[in-house]
Amino acid sequence: MPRYSFLRALKRLKFMKKIAFFGVMICTVWACKKDEVTLPSSEFFPGENAIQEEWGIPLDEIVEGQTGKDGIVSIDEPIVVSADSAGTLALLQDNDVVLGIWSDTEARAYPQKILNYHEVINDRFSGENISVTYAVLTGSGVVFRSGNDFGVSGLVYNSNSIYYDKESSELWSQLKEECINGAALGASAETIPFIQVTWGEWKKWFPETTVVVYDEENAIPDYDQYPYGDYLQTDSLLFPLNDTLSGFPLKEEVLAVWGDSESKVLRFQDFGSSINYQTFQLDGQDKIAIGSIGQKFMCVYNALSENGDFIQVDEILLGQEPGMLLRDTFGSVWNIRGEAVSGSRKGDKIEMPKQQLAYAFALNAFYPQLFE
Repeated sequence: MPRYSFLRALKRLKFMKKIAFFGVMICTVWACKKDEVTLPSSEFFPGENAIQEEWGIPLDEIVEGQTGKDGIVSIDEPIVVSADSAGTLALLQDNDVVLGIWSDTEARAYPQKILNYHEVINDRFSGENISVTYAVLTGSGVVFRSGNDFGVSGLVYNSNSIYYDKESSELWSQLKEECINGAALGASAETIPFIQVTWGEWKKWFPETTVVVYDEENAIPDYDQYPYGDYLQTDSLLFPLNDTLSGFPLKEEVLAVWGDSESKVLRFQDFGSSINYQTFQLDGQDKIAIGSIGQKFMCVYNALSENGDFIQVDEILLGQEPGMLLRDTFGSVWNIRGEAVSGSRKGDKIEMPKQQLAYAFALNAFYPQLFE
């Protein structure tokens, strides 16, 4: 591992102070009513002269978070190592959750426990600038093909973080996946598919993966410690929300899947502890859902290939053969990238429809039609 320069050490010291303050504020807000504490203000918070037409979300539903702009510090120069090196350093356990992305030539994992404290990791992957985000309070990850680095604005909408472009100062709603203030107002974000899964399982899928880690000797804070206390054990929320959700625990992790006009919510209880699959339809089109409670993942692929073939599963290969997804009833093998790599369908491809893993209350706040 490279040694930190004096400048990086100084940045670490500043980060320590911010994290310490962040922890104090979390505890204070958790214990007190909002009007009993003074919170840091964000320069992005709309003032009394703000014009609604310049914002893509209701002004009266924008809330200032606990730490102000950059109070939660993004990682802009991530430390990236091989899976073998991460194992040697013992920085990750097999049951740690990661957000995994892939391209035609490589794969990379971003540990959730690091994102719990930073929310944004700005990185360069396969020649592209990306921002890997994880909004802790809504349990939602989104990987933006950002171009510029993102930071944490200090603003919150529906308990979900609003990020800002460090070059243009445009504001982007994570779960809305849209610019909600600035020159690109109303523009939809470009995103990259990912799968949230345990580190142990991800390594089986992509043995040559790289992973973002931290310098253990200088690690502040303790990434193995969840930063929000007992937040996950209660139905309490840190910020006000008009909750209309019924039939689901507020903070149950669910996967939303969208078709052109229909949508569906999948639950971990729909799958067993081992890797299983099910099929369903959206807009009359078949989908293949694969998941595991034990390996903490769910993902969905279209069953209709680019060549117009209907793919029926013979066997799920995840975890059995590196990089492989399934074998179909015609004997063709498909990889996680959705490519048929052998058999009569070699060269064909299946896509992943739009999908989002998050806490049920958050998806309901942004997309209430999911639960109708």
